[in-house]
Amino acid sequence: EIKGSGLFIGWEMTCLGRFESNEMFEKGELTQSLMIKHDGRPLFMDRLVLAAPCDLQTSMAGFQGKSVFGSFVINRDVLTLLAGTNKDFDLAQWQAQVNEQIAPATLAITQKPNVFIARILGDKAQQARNVFEELWGILRPCVLQREACAPRIWRT
Repeated sequence: EIKGSGLFIGWEMTCLGRFESNEMFEKGELTQSLMIKHDGRPLFMDRLVLAAPCDLQTSMAGFQGKSVFGSFVINRDVLTLLAGTNKDFDLAQWQAQVNEQIAPATLAITQKPNVFIARILGDKAQQARNVFEELWGILRPCVLQREACAPRIWRT
């Protein structure tokens, strides 16, 4: 629950099995949800119910056979803030460069009214985390007007 001008910047990441060990999520259930409310009204809702094995894991409209997925959310119009504070930075160009570097993983960015969402889909958790950390480092200064300095907890 966010009140008034409160700010939420966060991400969550899920690993279905262990890709590098060739141990896939072939049996079991996962229920996951994230809801962000602003002044009592839903701003962002994400819900997943997965019972493995299922078509969602392999379909092109689903996880495409990938085992890692994540969402990065900020309750602000980030594209407008970014344009006002860092006119030389092109987020779409950055996204394209990241997608070239992390292929076959994919990063997608969406700006909805008052909520910015970045999603990643791949097979390597550390790669996904690195992308979200880089995105956080780019966006934190324009959203908070503070230099990006990684919290110590990220290194534990």
